[in-house]
Amino acid sequence: REVGHMTREAGLTVAAYGLILDTSPSDNRGRNTSIYDSYSYFGGSVGMLLGGFLVDWLKLPRAMLVLSLFSATGVVMALTLPRVPSPSGRPDRAPRERLSLRTALRATWQGMVGADLRFWVIAALNFAHRFFFAGVFYSTFGFYLRQVTGDEAHLGAWVIGVASLTSLLLFARNVTTIITSPALGHLSDRLGDRGHVLILGEVLGVAGLAAFAGSTSPALIGAGVLLAAVAYGVVPPMLVAWLGDLTSAGSRGRHVGGYQTAGDLGSGLGPLVAYALLPMMGIQWVYGLSAAFLALTVPLILWARARAPRKGKALASEPA
Repeated sequence: REVGHMTREAGLTVAAYGLILDTSPSDNRGRNTSIYDSYSYFGGSVGMLLGGFLVDWLKLPRAMLVLSLFSATGVVMALTLPRVPSPSGRPDRAPRERLSLRTALRATWQGMVGADLRFWVIAALNFAHRFFFAGVFYSTFGFYLRQVTGDEAHLGAWVIGVASLTSLLLFARNVTTIITSPALGHLSDRLGDRGHVLILGEVLGVAGLAAFAGSTSPALIGAGVLLAAVAYGVVPPMLVAWLGDLTSAGSRGRHVGGYQTAGDLGSGLGPLVAYALLPMMGIQWVYGLSAAFLALTVPLILWARARAPRKGKALASEPA
């Protein structure tokens, strides 16, 4: 079931990012990718909040039927999406040559090997971001709160269980992401430079992880959640927009696929590494180590921004 869910999610994300990049000019690409990410987070937040109530109200079989109807509605709406013109600007009605799987894989590998090094930097940044946030932070945050507060947290006169507290804080993180992401994406379009906003996101992410590592104060935990939320909202869409700036319409599909694969790999490895380290160093040291490694992304971004594409190897038809 989980493999099927990941396959559907990866396919939908790659197709959606590819469509957004192909239909968005560079002066509003950051805003559009950020809006897409915001709606994704909004759907995830509402789903987590209402899914349990729906199952309790209708029971599982009927709840799954309702969700299936919503999914079918999404399929019908997808049929209304515009066709993306061919890179030549003319409708491409000529039959295309069917390639064997071996030929397609060889062409993809050759394209990746010959790509501008900035593409590999974007993929590495997505791996790191998903590793530390979707992987390490998301999978261990409940454990961290249990270590800090015990089974119950006291918020003034209120007593709340650690599971409920975890859900509330993660929901607050998602809401913060939804609010801040489009604004920062629009800012990157106005500046004409993804790098400045991307560095801001990485610095806020480092600060958020450092807040968890350095203190158990409720105020710092709340600040860490907000900082991590902004970082989680700004970094992925900025990376996708940057990728779109560097690529032409005919090559975006495979590069978005490589980008998404790197991120999925980071999300999968993050929990494995985090829980392997927990018995040796404790959760706060894991967060501190994560902050230190995430800080290395800032000089990597600066290096990539200063680097000119290799002659004959650039991905782009647009300037970075």
